[in-house]
Amino acid sequence: MSLDNSVPERVCCILLVCWLVDYTVRLQLGYLLAKLKPELLAASHLGSRSPEFHPPTASTLKILLVSGPEHHILLIIQFSIMNNTQRTLAQAQWVHGDQEDQDFVRSKKNEIEVLRPGHEAAESAYAWSHCTKNPGHGNFIPASDFSLEHLPLKHPDSSEIVDYVKDVAKWTVRLRVRYTSWERPDGYTFSKDRGSTATHVGSGLVLTANRGNGDCNCHECKNSSKPSKENYKICIRTACHVVFNSLEASSTWVDFFYDDENSKVDGRMRTARGSVFFYKERYWDESCFACYTHDKVLMERFQEFKTRKYYTNLNPQFARFQNLCIVVSHPHGQPKRITVGQKVFVDENHVPTFYYNADTCPGSSGAPVLGAFTVKLKEPFCHVDFPPTAFYSSGIPLQYR
Repeated sequence: MSLDNSVPERVCCILLVCWLVDYTVRLQLGYLLAKLKPELLAASHLGSRSPEFHPPTASTLKILLVSGPEHHILLIIQFSIMNNTQRTLAQAQWVHGDQEDQDFVRSKKNEIEVLRPGHEAAESAYAWSHCTKNPGHGNFIPASDFSLEHLPLKHPDSSEIVDYVKDVAKWTVRLRVRYTSWERPDGYTFSKDRGSTATHVGSGLVLTANRGNGDCNCHECKNSSKPSKENYKICIRTACHVVFNSLEASSTWVDFFYDDENSKVDGRMRTARGSVFFYKERYWDESCFACYTHDKVLMERFQEFKTRKYYTNLNPQFARFQNLCIVVSHPHGQPKRITVGQKVFVDENHVPTFYYNADTCPGSSGAPVLGAFTVKLKEPFCHVDFPPTAFYSSGIPLQYR
């Protein structure tokens, strides 16, 4: 369907009836506009913060009918997405008192890839080729190929955006978690799989990579009478539903610089095992753990670009692209990919939450999300979910504390 002024008035009336009857249809219309007419979405007040949904009055409906096809559809989209979002946020809202054990992520659909039994690489490739959410993955750009041509708008500062995204991509990691803790509460993500050793895959972001102080805490040194004094500590942030506690952290293999399939062969990809779990916030859906390693090659790779802008010093040039959104992740556990989309809106109530339409897939949970919305917070967001029945994703601040 073409969203232009050639749309007959009767079609608008039909769309209006659909909007009044079925909120699922409203979501589909919202997705259609976000994909085909993003400039309308950007121009609407969907880009504002903390939107509120108000049911249309009779006078509002009259305005809709006389405003012309494009405005007609736009207003429908505004109502529909806000209505569903308020519903989702209300379901996910932290409840105190008798319902204190409800979790922020319970009403959401996580984006973890659970690999079938067998060789992990083969199962990851199978999941990629049989994906039903984004068949073909046409919008998933290999990290090494990301360039100016992938940005929707050209600007003198666009090259700085590309450089910044590539820097963040270097700090983005693949997480392979080979155990699901019995401590996951009822109703929480994977609570029905407690005790399972099936591998689930997500993404994460390196916060710091520094020389360790004192004895090494890697798994080998913990069981040694002479732990190494020379070691490196790498702190990683991800979503809590990816790595839930210390038992899962110690069963997590972190793959650095997994940029393409050749990186496994030529030695660029390096792997370390999780060791120390720092904290988790189930409500904010974030967790942090550390790897200890003696891998000097890995640390030399980090030092190569550590002198550049540290990733938390968000490039202020993003502010010139108010609706730009970029996600760096390992979809289905595959090599690093970058997707580009637009902001839907930002909600700053309770936990600041950013909604966007950049493509994501299972395996994207915990991935860094970049855009102008993070300039104020000086840090990327963390991808946490793809809400049920919705056509957009959401993220939370990586360091909202």
